[in-house]
Amino acid sequence: MFCEHGFKVDENGCEICECNTCPEIVCALHCNHGFEVDSAGCQVCKCKTCSVVECNVFCPNGFKQDKHGCNTCECNLCRDEFCTDQCENGYTLDANGCTTCNCNICPLVTCLMYCPFGNEIDSNGCTVCQCKVPPKCPDLTCQQHCEHGYIKDSMGCETCMCQDEKCPDYHCLLHCDQGFKHSANGCPICECSGPTCKPVVCDLHCPLGFSNDINGCRTCRCKESVCEVST
Repeated sequence: MFCEHGFKVDENGCEICECNTCPEIVCALHCNHGFEVDSAGCQVCKCKTCSVVECNVFCPNGFKQDKHGCNTCECNLCRDEFCTDQCENGYTLDANGCTTCNCNICPLVTCLMYCPFGNEIDSNGCTVCQCKVPPKCPDLTCQQHCEHGYIKDSMGCETCMCQDEKCPDYHCLLHCDQGFKHSANGCPICECSGPTCKPVVCDLHCPLGFSNDINGCRTCRCKESVCEVST
């Protein structure tokens, strides 16, 4: 059998056919190159330091690093570029696949498809005629029950906000200049809304009452008497 952290030993210090198990390390240190390990192969709360690498090669773009961030005796093909221009579609690559400071110029893409979540982007940062896969919605645990379902966000995922009651489809032959009245549920009904009249305070005394405007609202003018013309 193979034991990643070695074999356990008995009271005589002899190995037995049982694997060492490493305790979970609790450490406040942040180690860029990982933690050191003890003789059993278990991590200890001590930062690993990179050993000095002596190479007989000259690397103009620096050395490649291992998984711990330590230099190896292998050259980087690409050098770090510090570009001043911000490129919306990313930077172009040279023959070695290294980033340059030249901006990508994307061709105009005309697609006959509608992508609700946008189009895919290629390795050059340019739009292609392929739809993005719908995002996986997170599991939702809401404290309230919504009788008419939950409101969805811009990505089509449910939120914990309740959807208002859906109004039934209705057909109405009325033409209402002021719009339709609404039920207690906020749904339109086939009945015209009246104008919203402002209260009028007048010092006039009108024996025949006040006249109304074209919207049927009271004005501060007296009604005129209509006299019959005698013949």
